[in-house]
Amino acid sequence: MSFDLSSSPLYAANDHRREPEGFEADNGEKGRSAETRSLQAVIFDYGKVLSYGPTVQQWQELASTAGRRLAEFQPDYWRYREEYDRASCGAAAYWQAVARRPLEPKTLGKLIELDNEQWTRVNPEMLRLARRLRKAGAKTAILSNMEFEMLAAMEAKFEWLSEFAVRIFSCKVRMIKPGAEIFLHAAAELGVEPGCALFVDDKQPNVDGARRVGMQAFRFDAPESRLELEQLLLEKGLLSEVDETVGVRR
Repeated sequence: MSFDLSSSPLYAANDHRREPEGFEADNGEKGRSAETRSLQAVIFDYGKVLSYGPTVQQWQELASTAGRRLAEFQPDYWRYREEYDRASCGAAAYWQAVARRPLEPKTLGKLIELDNEQWTRVNPEMLRLARRLRKAGAKTAILSNMEFEMLAAMEAKFEWLSEFAVRIFSCKVRMIKPGAEIFLHAAAELGVEPGCALFVDDKQPNVDGARRVGMQAFRFDAPESRLELEQLLLEKGLLSEVDETVGVRR
C-alpha cells in the first residue's frame, strides 16, 4: 500500500504564526538583552536548556526506526513539529508524515518511546540554577513547545517539574513559540510585566519572539552559556556570588 503524503494534514505549509500588529523584533546580538529593567522572574525553555539535546546515536536510531536516512529524516521531523506541539494533529498523523509511510502500531509506539528518551536527559546544572533563583526569591517558569506524549513521559519521570509554579506547554494552551501570545500568557501566569521577565531559550527565533513582547531574553546555545547566564543574573541581582549546591533527583 502506498502512502499519499499529500493527504496528511501536515503536508501543507504549516507556518501559521501571526504576530499582533505593532510588535517589532529586536535583532540585537544573541545572549544578554539590552534591557535594564529589574527582573522578577526567569522563564526557562525545556529542550537543550533544562535538558540535554539528543545524541547523534539517538537521532540515528530514531531515523532508522522510521525507515529513513538521518539527513532526510531530521528536516521532516522539524518541518511538521509545530502542528504536533500545538496539538493540531495526533501522534499517528505526525509520525506518518515524518516517516512518509503508514506505520504499524508497534512501530509508532517505538518512535514515541525513542523520541521521549532522547529529550528527557536532565541538565543538573541548570536545575540547580533554577533552584538557586527560587531560594533567592525569584519566580521561575517552564515554557516549552511540547506534545502530549512527551509531556506525559516527563511528568512520570521528573518529580522536579512541580518545583516550577508556572509550567506552560504548547499542547495544553494550543499556542507555540515564537508567537507573541504564548509569551504574554507566561507573563500573565507569573503575575509580572513582560519586561520584568527573562526568557532563556536555545533558538534565536524564540528569543526574538520574547523580545517582541518586551521580555528580556538570553540565548542558551553554547557550552559557556550557563556561566554567561549566571553572570547576567548576578548583575541583575537575582543571584549572590555563592554557588550553592542543591541536589537533583533524576
